Amino acid sequence: MAKRRIRANGEGTFFKLPDGRWAGVVTIPDENGNPKRIKREGPTRDAVKVKLAKLSTDARQASKTCTVAELLSEWQLIHARKVRDTTAETLVNNCKLLTTRLGAVRLSKLTPGRIQAFIDDLSSDHSARYVRLCVTNLRTALSWAVRKKTFGLTANPARDEDIILPPIIKIDRALSLEQTQALTRAAQAHRLGAIVYLGLRGLRRGEIAGLRVDDLELDADPPRLHIHGAMHHIRGQTPHYGDTKTESSKRAVPLDAITVAALRWFLVRRAAEEKVMQWEPSPYLFRTVATGAPAGPNVVYQAFKAIVERAGLPPATRLHDLRHSVVTFLVAQRVDPKRIAALLGHASVQTSLDLYADMPIESLRDEADLLGQLIAPTDNAEPETDRKRGVM
Repeated sequence: MAKRRIRANGEGTFFKLPDGRWAGVVTIPDENGNPKRIKREGPTRDAVKVKLAKLSTDARQASKTCTVAELLSEWQLIHARKVRDTTAETLVNNCKLLTTRLGAVRLSKLTPGRIQAFIDDLSSDHSARYVRLCVTNLRTALSWAVRKKTFGLTANPARDEDIILPPIIKIDRALSLEQTQALTRAAQAHRLGAIVYLGLRGLRRGEIAGLRVDDLELDADPPRLHIHGAMHHIRGQTPHYGDTKTESSKRAVPLDAITVAALRWFLVRRAAEEKVMQWEPSPYLFRTVATGAPAGPNVVYQAFKAIVERAGLPPATRLHDLRHSVVTFLVAQRVDPKRIAALLGHASVQTSLDLYADMPIESLRDEADLLGQLIAPTDNAEPETDRKRGVM
C-alpha cells in the first residue's frame, strides 16, 4: 500500500483530473485583503505545487514592508466597532501608544525579543495592568493579521511562551467596617450622598449615574432597584445613556431598610431642589447643581471624592472600592459566591468561574439585610442645606 503523502501547512489542496493531469487550489488574499481561492493545473503534482508556491510567495513578498502602525490602524477601525464606546476610546488611546513605541517596526522584523524589549521599556513608566493591556491588544491585532493572511504573518510573535509580562501586585481595596460607617456619615451631609449607599449595594459608577427615578421600587417586597443601562462619558462629549458593561449587569438589586431610607430622603430633597431651581422634569435620578442636567460618571466621581475627603479617608479611595468591600464582607459571612455574583451583576465572582444560575430577587433578601450592617452609621448627621457644601 502506497504511503500517504502529508501536505505542508499552506501548501494547498491537490487532486487529479479525469484526463490524468493534476490541479491544485491555494487560498491567498486578494487586493482587498479578502481570502481568495485560486486554482492552477499542470501535468504533474509537483508542477502544480511549484505554481501554487509561487502564488503564496508573491503574496508574502507584497506584505513584507507592512509596519506595526499600518496593522494597528486597520485593526482598530474594525475592532472598535465591536466594543462599547468607552472601551473603544481606551483602545484608540492604547493603539496610539503602541504606534509611538513600535509603529515603525516592520511586521517581518517583529520578533518575541523585540516585543519583550518594548514590555521592559514600557514597564518603567506604566503600571503592570496597563502594560498587560497593551500586550493584549498587540497580541489580538497580530492574531487577526495571521487570520487575514494579508500582512505576511504566519505566526503571532506576541504569543511566544518566553515573553515575560510584569506581575500585577494585588492591593486590598476593601474598606474596613469603620471606614464604611465614616463614609455613610459623611454622605448624609452631601446633596448626592445617596451614591455612597448605592456604591455599597455594588453599583458601578456608570450604573449609578444612569439610574432613573422609575428604576426605584422602594415600596416593593423586598424593596429594590433595577439596572437597565448605564451612563457613559467619552472625552469631549456629553454623557449619554447606553448599555451596561455586560448582559449580567442588567439586574434587580434588593435594598435594605437603611438604603431605602437614604433614597427616600434623597428624593424629598431632589424634589425641593427642582422646585427652587425651576428645572424641567428629568427621568434621571441624579442631576448637576449648575444646570439640572443628568449627572454623568465624572460628576458622580467628583461627588464621591468630596465625601471621601469629608470622611477623612485616604484620598486614593475609589468608588469602585465599595464593590470590593461588598464582596469581602459577604465572603466573610460565607455567602454563596453565586448569590454574590447575582447581587453585583457579575457573570462570575472570579473571572474563571462558570456562569452563575439566575437568582430570584426575593431569595436575596438576607444578603441585602447583611449589607445593611455594613453601611449602618453609628450616629446620625443632619443633612447639610448649604449648596456650597455640594456643588456637583
